[in-house]
Amino acid sequence: MVDKTMQYKFTWIACLNVIAFTQTAFAAVEPTGKFLPGEARGGCGVYVIGSERIVLSRENHRIYKNAVVGDAAAQCEFAKILNPSIEPDDATPRVATEAFAWAMKSAAQGYADGENYVGMSYKEGDGVPKNIRESEKWLSKAIDHGSAKAMCNLAILHIENGRPEKAVPLARKSAVSGYAPGQFLWGKMNYLGQGTSVDAEKAVAWFIKAHKQGDINATLLLALCYQNGNGAKKDLSRAAELYEAVANTSRSEAQIAVSKVAIVSIYLSNELPDSKALALKWAMDSLRGRGEAALQKAGYGSGVALMQFVVGSAYYEGECVKKNDELAREWLLKASMGGEPKANALLSAMAEEERKREELRIAAKKAAEEAEKKRLEEERRRIAEQEREERRELVRQRRERGHSTNQKQWDGKAAMLRRQYDALLSRYGLTESLFSVDNGCSELILLGEGFNENEKFRIDYYLNGGYMTHTGTMSTSVARQLVTLRVRIWVAEY
Repeated sequence: MVDKTMQYKFTWIACLNVIAFTQTAFAAVEPTGKFLPGEARGGCGVYVIGSERIVLSRENHRIYKNAVVGDAAAQCEFAKILNPSIEPDDATPRVATEAFAWAMKSAAQGYADGENYVGMSYKEGDGVPKNIRESEKWLSKAIDHGSAKAMCNLAILHIENGRPEKAVPLARKSAVSGYAPGQFLWGKMNYLGQGTSVDAEKAVAWFIKAHKQGDINATLLLALCYQNGNGAKKDLSRAAELYEAVANTSRSEAQIAVSKVAIVSIYLSNELPDSKALALKWAMDSLRGRGEAALQKAGYGSGVALMQFVVGSAYYEGECVKKNDELAREWLLKASMGGEPKANALLSAMAEEERKREELRIAAKKAAEEAEKKRLEEERRRIAEQEREERRELVRQRRERGHSTNQKQWDGKAAMLRRQYDALLSRYGLTESLFSVDNGCSELILLGEGFNENEKFRIDYYLNGGYMTHTGTMSTSVARQLVTLRVRIWVAEY
């Protein structure tokens, strides 16, 4: 039992020694880079870290020289030159480690900003293995030296690790000191009720303070408050103005993406002047260049579909742009594939309108054909009536000249033959279309149901004989009877 107890103690001591050694090793890490003077494109020399070369401007070289001689502020500033964001993947591991070494030299001298940098490096695991305990230790040292930035960062660390109540005094103190990110954080905690009760009005007051100092995150949440009327009177115009400021000034693709989606959503509400034109402008701007990829990368795939719908509906309605159904369909199909339900509804409406237009076109074509057919029929009747009237006038003139001594007898015979002829036409549903006289020849054209312009009856008659040709469904005997009657009427009349 004793042996095992001693063994456990030995193991714990060994582990503690390893941890202590590791911490000491990291604390003692030294910069390894060297400055090589000489003309470099865009600078006065290069800082070499292994195989990596970083061009230094004259101002950066001046900071480097001060860092080398032990200036804590310069050491921290040079760390920021090498790796300004303290976020993984923003700098290569070698460069991030070099930046951490310079920051550690600054922190070792009790410089608050250097201590904050080291604390954040441990928090993010950038340039050094991630270590939350070490992060808290160095951030606390920076706070002891009055760093409002470290107060804000440690408060965020507590919130991320599920200790919002410990973040409250730090965030409040950072905000009161006038540090903009601290003001944003304290406002956000009041807005969401993190470690404190929800107080949207108080949150808006702190967002305004941070916004006035140019804090983009505060500007975004302030715009959201104005958009929803939460903590402040609803003001869509002010919300759109703030979102536009973020879209035009932020360097974060995610912030730009969310701002543009929000702007379009506001203008789609049609509660502001020129809403449709402005919604279209921002939608097109969002999809231009790398905009669509940026929205997708920022997790706003639905926002992409919304922008595509706005563009497609504008082309469909012909508002703010020239109406173009082809482009409208193209954009609406993209929006539909992206999951925008309003795009499906509009595509269905377009399909229904196209179907109706096709029906109207077919109906108009049919009506035009019917009108033309009726016109041709009326024209034939008019010509036939005109020729009949001419024949009557010819008969009247002949009677007046006394060419016939038995006119009454011939008129009676012609009338009888006409009755027989008309009865036969009526029986077969026929109409006499044309009867003309030319050089002693007669031509007869008959029309009836089932006949078209190619189905007609015709006879050429000569004084010394004649012949007849016909087409259609009527028997030859009936056709010959009709033609014979017509010729006898002609003889009787003339």
